[in-house]
Amino acid sequence: MPPPADGFARLLLTPRERTVLLGVGQQLTDGEIADALNVSRRTVASQVAALSAKFGVQRRADLAALAAREVAESPPGAPARADGALWRELTRLRAQLHESAAAARTLKTLDQASGILYERYRLPSLTVASRLLRQVAERHGLGVADLAAALLAVARPDGDGCWFPRRDWRRGPELTFLPERPSNLAQVLTAALDASAERADTRQGDLQLVPAGGRGLDIVVSRGFTQAFVTHFAHVEGDNTACALALSTREPVSIPDITRSEIFDPMGRDALDAERVRTVHSTPMLTDRDGCVGVLSTHRSRARQEPSQATRGELTRIATQTGTWLAWQRRTARLDALEDFHRSAGRHPATADDGPDQREASAPVPAERGDRRTGAPSTGPSTSGSSGSSNQ
Repeated sequence: MPPPADGFARLLLTPRERTVLLGVGQQLTDGEIADALNVSRRTVASQVAALSAKFGVQRRADLAALAAREVAESPPGAPARADGALWRELTRLRAQLHESAAAARTLKTLDQASGILYERYRLPSLTVASRLLRQVAERHGLGVADLAAALLAVARPDGDGCWFPRRDWRRGPELTFLPERPSNLAQVLTAALDASAERADTRQGDLQLVPAGGRGLDIVVSRGFTQAFVTHFAHVEGDNTACALALSTREPVSIPDITRSEIFDPMGRDALDAERVRTVHSTPMLTDRDGCVGVLSTHRSRARQEPSQATRGELTRIATQTGTWLAWQRRTARLDALEDFHRSAGRHPATADDGPDQREASAPVPAERGDRRTGAPSTGPSTSGSSGSSNQ
């Protein structure tokens, strides 16, 4: 364990060592810290070794514990606090790491999906395949990465007919908090958050979805928060937030006073405290087939302002209806788009650069029934996150 004189060691830290210490406290590897700071891994390893020597510790876990104390024990206005430069720097670097990793995964998915279209339908080039992927995604109101992931996940069609010949189309489920039938996912998610905030009598709340990778939660809609808050909680995993705990337990989670709760880590508490949040209530969005697809959270500025039993029931109803609609929309819109690919085989988007025989754009396929085309914008980590199995 760290020696009792670690307070003196803190005074000897350089600004960069303090940032590296906080990075270790966020469970980042030397490589991740190096990428974020644009230095070599060897440099970070050397700084971690220097930190260990200054504090007289040998285990990385002890350094992580010191990072937590660095935030918890710093006086108001100190660099490690929520209003300090180092906290803001680490929040920015953390978001940058998440966005970089997400962008790399998305690019790989798009490349693989374009390759499948190119080979399966004998398209003239990968460029044409990529353009077809984007056009079909836009036509059905889906994110390109979302549709690409569905293309990779489902079994290839048996022949030249329907891709899903025994598909059972069902009308979208009811949403009692929306007076009219929704036209897209963004409308549903925004209405769900607004209805939840109204029921809970608060101006602050957020809605998170399980991303395509199936791990953690991404904020897709929020209200009443600064960008710093949204950046800090842009993606959460583990069990050190109320929303992540609601995701793992699939039960509503209420935190009556975040300053007295052991769930949040010190930096999470500081992020909430900066927004004057004291009470948090998180409700999982459960479905019969897809499990938990997201979490709705409401926040209050005073301690012990948990929602009443009646209000909790209302929040659960909104979350369940939203999750059920989302699962339906994903299956319907994705399968519509995949059928579009298959029926449009041999017709592809083209430009003058593709040559005169490649200019017939893929024509939209008429909907088979009613309002089956209820679409949605992309729900990835950098816009709005989306997930769910496409193997239907």
